[in-house]
Amino acid sequence: MKRTAVILFATLLITQAYGTESMNTEFKNLDMEYQQLLQEENARFEAERVTAQVAEEKIVQLKEAIKMVQDRLDIAKVERKSRYFKDDFDALNKKYREYLGKLEQSLATNEGIVADFQRISAMREKQN
Repeated sequence: MKRTAVILFATLLITQAYGTESMNTEFKNLDMEYQQLLQEENARFEAERVTAQVAEEKIVQLKEAIKMVQDRLDIAKVERKSRYFKDDFDALNKKYREYLGKLEQSLATNEGIVADFQRISAMREKQN
């Protein structure tokens, strides 16, 4: 009986020691995975920050281009009235409007990128 109790007790100790070691290993693995996710999150945030900076620069350029095209469109509309080739000026005005639409669409896309980053940044600040 003593021998059975000793074997049972030894088995229990070995099982408990192995279980504790296994739990520590599992915790370390989970912690490493958490740290890796944090690093990936920081890298992604940095990439989004750079993308937003590029978009902000492009917004400035697009606004300047939009103003120039609008000015040219206004001039072309006035000149059309006094020109002989009115159809040609109408075609040119149409091209200006199409180009202006493309610029405005690109502007909206870039403003969306900046707005998305600002939301991400605000959420991140709340978490810290």
